Amino acid sequence: MTDLTDRPAVVLRIGKKWRPGMDADEVYDTVRGWWVIGPKREQCEYAIAVARGTVRGVYQIHSWGPRQEGDRDWQDDLPGKPKWGFDGAPAPELQHLIGRDVSHLFTRGAANPVTYLNC
Repeated sequence: MTDLTDRPAVVLRIGKKWRPGMDADEVYDTVRGWWVIGPKREQCEYAIAVARGTVRGVYQIHSWGPRQEGDRDWQDDLPGKPKWGFDGAPAPELQHLIGRDVSHLFTRGAANPVTYLNC
């Protein structure tokens, strides 16, 4: 699908939550949760944060977990249908992707913020 990485990854569009000048910790806090995402997430080794068609961060995923009481906006989830978030760390081997234009991954007008690569 792309030459970004040959490893299983999920591209997560952080769109309106991103702003110029965000540091690496702010990008991570934004992208790590919360998503309507299916079981395919478990196949993904990396999460790629994208805003305005550009890679803003790349993280190795350590684990996924459902949003729970006490998490940001947890009360907005439908009963039995939690949103998901991941714990991870920056992926040094893929940091060269930051700043790369990946707008070709998204069809014009596509609303889904989740795109899988190699999954």
